[in-house]
Amino acid sequence: MFFGILLFAFVSQGQNESNGRHVSLADCGGDTLRYIKMNLLQNKERYIGLKVDSLFKDLEIPIKFFGPTATRFHKVDGMLWTYLSGSEREDFEKKGKTYYCIYIIFEEPYTKLEESFYKLGGAYWREKHRNFFKDFVIKDFLIFVRPKGYKLEK
Repeated sequence: MFFGILLFAFVSQGQNESNGRHVSLADCGGDTLRYIKMNLLQNKERYIGLKVDSLFKDLEIPIKFFGPTATRFHKVDGMLWTYLSGSEREDFEKKGKTYYCIYIIFEEPYTKLEESFYKLGGAYWREKHRNFFKDFVIKDFLIFVRPKGYKLEK
């Protein structure tokens, strides 16, 4: 009986390599897809209920293509982003290479208007964009596999 419990504990430990911690890009062998899967899918509970800035502080991959999602009343309720620029995404899609788009769903209340984001201007991720999103609270993550178009599951 004791051996069975010990074996179960050992197997369970091995199933979640992160053990509740942020897994570095180096620990993922530089594999961006594995890094995202480990930190934002398998270990997303680490960030749920925290401000988006906690994710930004841990993030070891760039935010290159990004924007808000909004309610029908134009209140920002999430953020969609990927680590590839527009031209890089086009190249990946032409070659049939897989990349992920990350959708961060925010907790209510939704206090900012979508229009205020677009007034910031700029196509490249800057501190002003980080400041816009940083105080929203993370409710959940969805990860979409591109160019295939399906949602990634654990």
